[in-house]
Amino acid sequence: MPLFIDVSQKKISIGDKYTIAVNGQPMYKAAAKLFKLFPSISVSPLNGPETPIITVEQKMGWLKPNYQFTINGATYSLETISWWKRRFAITAGANKLEIVGHRGRKVSIFINGKQVAWFDNEAVTFFSGDNYHVTANADAPWEWIVAVVLFWDSFYNRQQKGAINFKMGAMTQTQPFDASWQAS
Repeated sequence: MPLFIDVSQKKISIGDKYTIAVNGQPMYKAAAKLFKLFPSISVSPLNGPETPIITVEQKMGWLKPNYQFTINGATYSLETISWWKRRFAITAGANKLEIVGHRGRKVSIFINGKQVAWFDNEAVTFFSGDNYHVTANADAPWEWIVAVVLFWDSFYNRQQKGAINFKMGAMTQTQPFDASWQAS
């Protein structure tokens, strides 16, 4: 059975706040730290200690995103393969995670060259509340998937804070979206 992850940004809140549901069950919460020059989003259990298990933090960068991910205490950096065509990579030990943006609003996630998940977001949102629906393999690392979605929202949708927001998506891509891919 595939894994479904929904990352829903609260429509009206002070700072960015999210609820993260796994297979329809709300399990985690995320919030951006207030009063920071660059976004820093921490994920913690919905009912439990406030100790973050995932942190996605933007760093100073020129012309391309510079993000740092902390997952279960280990820190990783985002590498930009193509800023224009929205392709990024993260090396985690022996594994290489790739984030591939496609035309429109679809994004695929690959680990060691094998697709493990994809997500998209709504074309029209109200009061800057973005919602992402992820379809992933059952054994896909949910922590990485959530971190990627929060990075994508922080970098590509951070500036859209109006009452009604339109997202046309990208016109360029490094590879087309594989519509035949099925989660296992």
